[in-house]
Amino acid sequence: MTDRENLLLEKLPSDVLQRLRPELEPVHLPLSLRLMEDEQALEYAYFPRDSVISLVRVFTNGTAVEVGMIGYEAFLGMHALLGINVQPAAAIVQMEGEAWRVPIGRVVDLYESRPDVRAVFGRAIHYLTTQISQTAACNRTHTPEERLARWLLQIHDRVIGDTMMVTQEFLSIMLATRRASINEAVAHLRDVGAIAHRRQRITVTNRELLESRACECYGTLTREGIRTLDFAPRAKAEPELADVVT
Repeated sequence: MTDRENLLLEKLPSDVLQRLRPELEPVHLPLSLRLMEDEQALEYAYFPRDSVISLVRVFTNGTAVEVGMIGYEAFLGMHALLGINVQPAAAIVQMEGEAWRVPIGRVVDLYESRPDVRAVFGRAIHYLTTQISQTAACNRTHTPEERLARWLLQIHDRVIGDTMMVTQEFLSIMLATRRASINEAVAHLRDVGAIAHRRQRITVTNRELLESRACECYGTLTREGIRTLDFAPRAKAEPELADVVT
């Protein structure tokens, strides 16, 4: 079990967290687990610790695209705080790891009864909304390499360690682009030394260089995360020598 806590839980008033703590159930979220289907009501709220959950919009022709991601800065189920039982997106575990879960009704009750809880969760709702709109604009405007660099940095900010288990097929869904374009973007970021890639694993080997290759959307989201949630980006990555491909 990871020692990392969920950032939103840490920001709750101490008396609220003390009462909620016995109800938080530790769960392991395996890769690709579908926590919520499109237009499906959610039974539990999930507060990631070192796992990452993707919000994925699936279209009638089978095309899917990531519209947002949730890590330790937020929780899955924030739409319920607004009185919305279902939302037009599936929730899929993007990066395996640990989380807390609690019945969604308990979180809604706290949100509705405590203004100080509403203030905390309201900032998280704002950040997720900003992220969704920025992602939509990014997918329409920027190159596959810029979007890939932005996406990898977002994941890197949410996981522990520098290596991520991911396939090009999965990336093509997450970034709404052709697999061939993803292959080219991965190869270029590897060739310039920003990442290493081997056997469905991508390792951030030079974060500063990766940031220089990302589009402006990463900076926008970083500034908003710091402003609203104290959600700061990761420090410069230390290379994992076993994963570096020479």
